[in-house]
Amino acid sequence: MKSHLKLNNYPSHFYRVLISLGCCAAFSCPAITWHQDMTEQDSIDLAWSEPAFNATCRIFVRNDDGRLIQTGTGVLIADEWVLTARHLFIEKSKKEKTRVLFQRTADSDFTRRSIKAVFTTSPDLALIQLREPAPDWVPRIHPYLKQDEFSAQLEGYKIGYGATDSKGTGMGIRRGCTNRYTKESEEWLWFVKYRSHSAKFTKWEGGTGPADSGGPFFVKDNVTWWVSSLTQGPHRGVGFRETRLSTKMDWIRQTTGIAFDGQIGGAE
Repeated sequence: MKSHLKLNNYPSHFYRVLISLGCCAAFSCPAITWHQDMTEQDSIDLAWSEPAFNATCRIFVRNDDGRLIQTGTGVLIADEWVLTARHLFIEKSKKEKTRVLFQRTADSDFTRRSIKAVFTTSPDLALIQLREPAPDWVPRIHPYLKQDEFSAQLEGYKIGYGATDSKGTGMGIRRGCTNRYTKESEEWLWFVKYRSHSAKFTKWEGGTGPADSGGPFFVKDNVTWWVSSLTQGPHRGVGFRETRLSTKMDWIRQTTGIAFDGQIGGAE
């Protein structure tokens, strides 16, 4: 399958909207947000509370000159395959200079991987093929196969990297929050940031910001962790929109050549 980086199916103003909702280049708007009774350290601790969350990675997208033009988040789903947001790869991006970064502990340095190819599809999904497999210590978390993400009301964990303000403060720190989906469509899943008096409020209730673009929403089905959607961005009046994975499995299987049949599952 031929790889590509161009977004050919949308008008030019749509690119600008996506980029503004995405990672806002190297200096980002606030990343993972949390409710008033939750501290930043709570959010950091949550993001490191499960081994499965180590599948989360950072994405650095550069142009021909090597200048960093986009940063985002992704998730490793197989040895050489990372899922992330399509809108990170704008017209000027250079895949040969793009890097994927994995982190073993909160205090450790990042392990980098260069990429071989980028494959994209609508509405906002990208598959990155690494030049070499990710480190063995990075879990491979498979996409969630059941299309009951909303009806089952599974509590999910949003994980992302990013700054805490527009000046780039705290860039590169992994943070997390919890939430549940509020509605669904064929291509999208939505959630909102509930207030504490709501019956749907979760203990670590929060939302996402631009620097989390492409970041995973982890759910646990019995003892197995899966990734059910990726951060697309906040949308005024409807909350936070996520790219749904269960309805894109044909494309994911065709692109990767991997069955993802649920027999192995994600990480326990």
